[in-house]
Amino acid sequence: MRRQDRQTGAEEALEILSSAPYAVVSAIDPKGRPYSTPVTPVLMNGAVYFHSAVEGGARSRALDANPEVSLCFVARCDVLASRYTIDYASALVRGRCTRLSDPGECKAALAAVAQRYAPQNDPAMTEQYIEAAWEKVTVWKVSIEELSGKSRNPRKAA
Repeated sequence: MRRQDRQTGAEEALEILSSAPYAVVSAIDPKGRPYSTPVTPVLMNGAVYFHSAVEGGARSRALDANPEVSLCFVARCDVLASRYTIDYASALVRGRCTRLSDPGECKAALAAVAQRYAPQNDPAMTEQYIEAAWEKVTVWKVSIEELSGKSRNPRKAA
């Protein structure tokens, strides 16, 4: 990282990852072209999970063809117009993306996504929804191989 003064520690990078409202996953599609798309991720058991359509979509084709991905998370982005800059906090993950096949892990990941994005919903209703819908989506797991964070004002290590 060029601006070492902006680099966060691993703990702060994980906090950024967990608080960003979405991430952009980037991969290389089957034709060798870059492919990026927003996802609604969740951090669970040290990995990043998200979902997509069951089959046939551009996301699935790219991830199946080239499972090495990066995910970019932006948790804060405030324009400081008078200073011609942005106050930001972002994190970058690089890792290997795999399509999950275990029903238990798929349902747990979907439950974690639901808890993150709709914590106010009734847990029993969420469970019913997941049970009815989990076979209609593909759940992906990114094993984190590299994690970095960058912020205009990173916390300093104690």
